[in-house]
Amino acid sequence: MSASSHPSAERIRKVFVNDIYQLDQNLPAWARRSHPVVKRELGMYWRIMPPQLELPVKAFGVQAIVILATLAVPFLITLLVPMVLVSFAVLPVALYGFARVIYDIANDASRAMTDEVENHTLDLLRTTPIALRELLLSKLAAALWKQSEPFSLILTAASLTQMPVLFILYANQFPLESFTGTAQFVSVIMLLLTLVRLPVDVFMVASLSQAIGAQTLGRGAAQASSIGLMVIYFVLVNLPRLLWYDPFWRVMVDGVLPIVTAAGVSWMSLRATQHHLTRAGRA
Repeated sequence: MSASSHPSAERIRKVFVNDIYQLDQNLPAWARRSHPVVKRELGMYWRIMPPQLELPVKAFGVQAIVILATLAVPFLITLLVPMVLVSFAVLPVALYGFARVIYDIANDASRAMTDEVENHTLDLLRTTPIALRELLLSKLAAALWKQSEPFSLILTAASLTQMPVLFILYANQFPLESFTGTAQFVSVIMLLLTLVRLPVDVFMVASLSQAIGAQTLGRGAAQASSIGLMVIYFVLVNLPRLLWYDPFWRVMVDGVLPIVTAAGVSWMSLRATQHHLTRAGRA
């Protein structure tokens, strides 16, 4: 029987051959794989699947409902104990995976910019109609696209395993007898902020590494500087979590502060790279 008699087979072929670019049409133009700079950076690996968000969103919704349901049915808390054991078992693997993604993004972003500067190909790119800011953003997007699939796995793992750990953590800080409902609400908010923080963090790593690569001679020096700064950043941004806070400030310090800080570092890094390259182009 011919393939044309199977509509499903034809649809699969259409998706993977003709519609591959349509998967990221909701992204800004500079972040799409069809952008010439992104496609140039990805080369033959441009057919990368975007992060799958459906499962993390559903997992968050289900777990949020279960956690909040413990307010009316406290017995559900006992069901979280086995899930905590699973979460702790998965945690080291997830942390290693996230560290590996951060390491690879820092290396790719810094190396790509260092190579452009040292090979004088950046000057050639700047003769195109593409604005410098768009060019830099597209190079960042390419570095992130290369880690799309492992990042998708990390996002899924975080959405499936972190809620029990967060609930036990905040239930110890805010005992259920003294702070009725606090641990539940803080856990749900913190899981949401954690899922938002992951993509913000990886974009920050890429933008900071790109800034270092633009101003550092030598691929090895740029990569080492990027990794070193990443370690210092994550240590400093997590130090305030060691102190005790009331529920509001706990959410602010544990959840909001890292997101705002990472977003600020990303913005400053991009501005610094753009300013440095503009001055270098005038010299």
